[in-house]
Amino acid sequence: MGKTTPLQSSDLVNKSIKKLADEDYFQIEMEHASLEKLLNDLTDSCCNLHNQFGCQGCGEGKLAACRGRFPSFFHDLIEIVGNHFYHEETIMLNRPHVTEGYEYFRAHRAAHTNIMRSLSSLIGECSTLDKLGKTAESYRHFYNKLSTLLEEHNVAFDVPFIESTRNNTSPGNHHH
Repeated sequence: MGKTTPLQSSDLVNKSIKKLADEDYFQIEMEHASLEKLLNDLTDSCCNLHNQFGCQGCGEGKLAACRGRFPSFFHDLIEIVGNHFYHEETIMLNRPHVTEGYEYFRAHRAAHTNIMRSLSSLIGECSTLDKLGKTAESYRHFYNKLSTLLEEHNVAFDVPFIESTRNNTSPGNHHH
């Protein structure tokens, strides 16, 4: 396997997820495992993902395989993340104090919308790089940006919300 992904390295996120109800915990764990697999598959596909080399050292078959897999990574990513965000929002709305008008929920949903827009832009950027013959650079850009987006979202939104489910407080508000 490749190096540790940002989702694997976040102990705080993992500890928080374990505090969810069993069925929600299982669903979130499965979705995170799918995202981890996608990140690991990117690492396994591009032998130059974690260095600054291009594709010059790759044979035609390897390059064709890398280029051919990119569209499936894009498709899988949008499907996994879209389903994950939908599930997260459903979990939030099932909390007694959370409604669609709840400020934290609106901010969290807006963050999901912004990430989906960012992913759409990212896919366009990576497709352009790949068409320019910069496949390894495209893989690196995709992996690094995706990792950053997911990690930032986990720290800013997911951990505070999950922690609040156990304390029956609102994220961002201190329990009195």
